[in-house]
Amino acid sequence: MKSTPAPSAPEAASTPTSAEETTSAGERDLVNQPVNVTLRESLMNKLNAYKEETGLSHPIILFTAIETHIDELPDRLRRSVAGATAPEGGRSLFDMPRVVAHKTDGERTETFIIRVNKKNKAILDGLWKELGAPSRNALFVAAYEAFLSTK
Repeated sequence: MKSTPAPSAPEAASTPTSAEETTSAGERDLVNQPVNVTLRESLMNKLNAYKEETGLSHPIILFTAIETHIDELPDRLRRSVAGATAPEGGRSLFDMPRVVAHKTDGERTETFIIRVNKKNKAILDGLWKELGAPSRNALFVAAYEAFLSTK
């Protein structure tokens, strides 16, 4: 039986070089971040039909919907939460979250996850607050409704 000679030099330790560290930091920004989306069944059906028709991914459709309707989203969001806040000029006694119920008339909802890079997730996280949405998902619903109503 023939024996295999041992390697003459030990394998290099895997210590990252500065170029590898830079790449690793840059790649961390590209790591997909999960973002939950919950839509009423009727809106989900419209989204799926549009996705099937165009072949676009969920994140691209969402980003396009937001960018296309960015100027009208604050008004849409104000109207959507009008019933969830104290009457105009009224007094709010409790520190309650002002969220819009996802279900209307018993309609089922569906939750799915989109994956976006870290930078885009940070944009989404800041945008819903900037536009006055009660939640990130409320922004998504308003954007999808505006965008898909024209398709």
